[in-house]
Parts: sequence; C-alpha cells; structure tokens
Amino acid sequence: MGIRETLEKKKSLTVVAMVVVIIGSIIAIIVQARGLGPVGPGDAFYTVDDGKTFFVGDAKNLPPFDQGGKQAVTAHVFECGGKRVVGYVSRYTADALATIAEAKQARAAGRLPANVAKLATVAQTGSELKRPGDTKWVITGNNNAANKIRIFKCPDGSVPPEVYPDK
Repeated sequence: MGIRETLEKKKSLTVVAMVVVIIGSIIAIIVQARGLGPVGPGDAFYTVDDGKTFFVGDAKNLPPFDQGGKQAVTAHVFECGGKRVVGYVSRYTADALATIAEAKQARAAGRLPANVAKLATVAQTGSELKRPGDTKWVITGNNNAANKIRIFKCPDGSVPPEVYPDK
C-alpha cells in the first residue's frame, strides 16, 4: 500500500498530523519572534552601517529597529583568520513585523492569532537578507539566491560556521 492510499484510509490521522505541523510552525515562529532563536535568550549581533561594524544587542529585538537614530539589522558574523566579520545581514519586512505584532497581541490576550496562515509563512516570505555592500535585499524564500548569500566564504575559501555573542 502506498502513501496516498494510507492517507486516504486514515484521514483522521492525516488531519491530526497536519494540525501538529501547523501548531509546531506557529510555536517556532512565536519563539523566534520572542528572541529565542539559535542564540537563545540573551544577545545577538546587529549593525547600523551595513556590516562595517557590529554590536551586541538583545536578541528580542526584531530588525529593523531604531538604534540611536539609525536602522539596525541583524549581523550574521563569521570568523576568518581570527577576525570576526559580517558575512550578511538580515531583517524582517514591514508586513512581517505587523504580522508578528498581531500574533503577540493575540498571545497577550490569551487567544490564538487570527492570522495563523500568514504567520506560518513569515520565515519564508517575511524576512530578507543581503551581503554588506549589496543594495538589493533577497527574500529568504528565494532559496537559490538566499543560499548564495548565506554560504559565507573567507578570503582563503574556507566556509566558517556563524558565531554568536559570548554568553
């Protein structure tokens, strides 16, 4: 029996599995929006000058945000030859920030967000990234273009892991 036949026979199990996936996606997005992503609660790197310099800030900040009158975005930092450099920067779109704000308000009110379907797509369609010096931002859902940006190479050709603020 194939997958299609199994899914047809066990429709209730299929519905339960889909609900679990959707709820898991919503939880992941809310956790990310609260700043509990890969760095955990605490700090992240940000930049206000397109990656020339970077600073440590609260990971709960959703970029872009105002930092001393300038727009701060997340700085994705890598180490090459003992020196930390910004490989690329990222931010949320204005629409994604509004969607996340609606979800936070709903959570604060003790209810599920009304925009669940839209919230589930924020990670793919609501965030953008670019390399320092580039003028064009790329939507993370554009996998080919986004992956070319995410894969950072040092001048020696090595591909280092991203580094995070010391805890």
